[in-house]
Amino acid sequence: MLCLCLPAVGFAQTADQAAVCWRARPKPRCGAFVVTDAGVYERLVKATPEERSFAAVLDYGVMLNVTPHDAVGASFFVSIETNAAVGPAVRYRRWFDSNASLDLALGVPINGRQTGVFGLVKVNPTDWLGVAVRPKLIQGYDYTNCTTFCAPVTRTRFGATAGLELSGPPAVAASLAGLLAFVIGIAASGGASE
Repeated sequence: MLCLCLPAVGFAQTADQAAVCWRARPKPRCGAFVVTDAGVYERLVKATPEERSFAAVLDYGVMLNVTPHDAVGASFFVSIETNAAVGPAVRYRRWFDSNASLDLALGVPINGRQTGVFGLVKVNPTDWLGVAVRPKLIQGYDYTNCTTFCAPVTRTRFGATAGLELSGPPAVAASLAGLLAFVIGIAASGGASE
């Protein structure tokens, strides 16, 4: 999907700016930029008792610089935790200078394991590193009146993680290394069970 969007984004840019930048920069240097984020997080608040202490998130997308200080766009996130979540997100970036920025995002998981809203608040002191908090509101079921039969009751729960995210080429390298480790782990566990 990202490959289909990039040519159209590049064509729509004016002559005084680069079409699409792989390294995030504000206008006028970049008309648009590619979002490549990979982060590791520690759990601050558990939404459910079974949630693990750590999580990892990948976030890939495109953002358009609409002014020298503001960018908007969309991305697709994968949150790897106890119950993995994948889905689209809308994003906003406020540029403070050519490197530092603040990112805000809201996403909705579409894989059916969790329903709710996932957020992002991230401060980027440089273009390749950010400190982030990822809050979420998820819906789940509690069971009450279990003396005779259990009645499900829908509850909305708050959870949050905090951590560090790499962006740009370091994030792509971390994503590829994580994918390779995952494949090796699957291969090793398959070989051990035979």
